[in-house]
Amino acid sequence: MLLRTRLLVLLSSTCTLPAQWSLVAAAPPGTPLALAFDDSRNVAVGAFLVGNALQTWEWNGAAWSQNVAAGSPGSVMGVFVYDPQRRAVLSIDAEGASSNGPDLYEYRGAAWSLLPQAGVRPPAAQIVAGAFDTRRNVLVVQVLDQTWEWDGAQWLLRATTTAPGRVEYARMAYDPLRQRTVMTGGERYDPVTRQTLPTGETWEWDGSSWTLAAQGASGVRKYHAMAWDAAHGRVVVFGGWYVILNHSVVLGDFLEWTGSAWQQSATGLPVPPPQFGSQAAFDRGRGRLELVGGWPSTPVPQTWEYARAQGPTYRSFGTPCGTPGAQPRLDLAAGAMPWIGQRLQLRLSELPPANAAVLLLGLSATQWGGAALPLPLAPFGMAGCTAYASGDAPYFVTGAGGGAVWSHAVPASAALVGVTFFAQAYAFSPGANAAGLVASDAGALRIGLP
Repeated sequence: MLLRTRLLVLLSSTCTLPAQWSLVAAAPPGTPLALAFDDSRNVAVGAFLVGNALQTWEWNGAAWSQNVAAGSPGSVMGVFVYDPQRRAVLSIDAEGASSNGPDLYEYRGAAWSLLPQAGVRPPAAQIVAGAFDTRRNVLVVQVLDQTWEWDGAQWLLRATTTAPGRVEYARMAYDPLRQRTVMTGGERYDPVTRQTLPTGETWEWDGSSWTLAAQGASGVRKYHAMAWDAAHGRVVVFGGWYVILNHSVVLGDFLEWTGSAWQQSATGLPVPPPQFGSQAAFDRGRGRLELVGGWPSTPVPQTWEYARAQGPTYRSFGTPCGTPGAQPRLDLAAGAMPWIGQRLQLRLSELPPANAAVLLLGLSATQWGGAALPLPLAPFGMAGCTAYASGDAPYFVTGAGGGAVWSHAVPASAALVGVTFFAQAYAFSPGANAAGLVASDAGALRIGLP
């Protein structure tokens, strides 16, 4: 049993409450152009156009703050995504300087920096759709009728096709459970008739080919918000806009992608007003979908949060230690959250050459054997390392190529819902210090309903 029988904590109540939207705060002034959640820093990073100035703001779950020193992530906004390998938010400037193709910027909380891009770039475009494939560690973008991927150093043209064709104003999100990039909505340009018409198609990219997964009225929209809902394990869409018979329709529906169709996501009241142009990102540490901005604008731009009752959470914290390139990192594997009745997988990356570690699970991040956490490990021969979690249940993990995955079935017991535990790994690294061990960062996990 997870964390072993002696570690279980029973809840006083396990009743199921409705999923709920909450209006939590005003949004930054101006027009929201992009939003991504930085899992390493546990903040949402947004770009807002205020007058002619592009501003960078951060949401910590309680308040927005502007990073005045951040600089600009490009001149023409495209997409924000979070790259877990670089541990940075990436910005895709669709046209790039002098319209020479997309520029890429990265942000780690200080200032945006332009990334070098070797070789050929995608063509310049007014707008692109993009998402980050966490299985293959590549940025996927659809530019006009071309599919490109950036592998961290260079752009690769993966497909030039009539499927999905030249689509603009579509949105993308990556589904790590099904290992598909999902793209829906927007407008398609027909080179034969030279017309641009709304499309209700939903496409999926598996890394080698596109598949038309669905088509219908529910997909007809643009300027919609789209994100991966990690708590429920599904891609979601909110709102948008389209024109029918010369009449504008502003949408207020909230849909989730089952893998074959879009269906209404159940929610209690209140709900955000119908809107288009809003941006969404998921805060997995708090188990909430963040939704900001949108038109028609209210007197003050709004920040809404959507939380699934008794959902799971995962929050990264702490700092790893070790030598450059061998500072072990801990994270979820394959996007699987700690759901009851399903398998939980934790992934270690950047392991030292021994590719072996001890994963410690515990119920405390404040005490371990009478010692207060976090605990500096220099007295134990691990200079620069820190213990962040109690080691109540140890597991030996091995891997290859600097990575390893720990997998464990979470019992289908309602008594586990809401139980919080912590994880940290200690990797074998002979010669790194007197102890021959280096420590990873840590994770806080709350078990929840799928």
